[in-house]
Amino acid sequence: MDSICTALSSLVKRLPENVFVVIIVDGLKFSSQPEKRERQMRVMISHLVAMFQAQLAAVATLKLPLASTARSVGLEDVFDDNELLSIQRALPTGPDNDVA
Repeated sequence: MDSICTALSSLVKRLPENVFVVIIVDGLKFSSQPEKRERQMRVMISHLVAMFQAQLAAVATLKLPLASTARSVGLEDVFDDNELLSIQRALPTGPDNDVA
């Protein structure tokens, strides 16, 4: 996993400034089970987040949307609080949220 992440980082750093790299990782919770895969996923996500946070020094623009259908408690400490977005499973009910 480390060698794949290092190669990806090296590739992104060599891209010209007009390039956008979008890496979508979906199913974090599903891909983090059993424990061995959680460690591997943690290495990969940590590396991708570090690449994203360091992109000021990079030339290409990196977009990194990560998604999970359930809370990924084992990975939450990789992110800053402002980097997490929690969306409720059900919309709130009430007069302001009625669907016609």
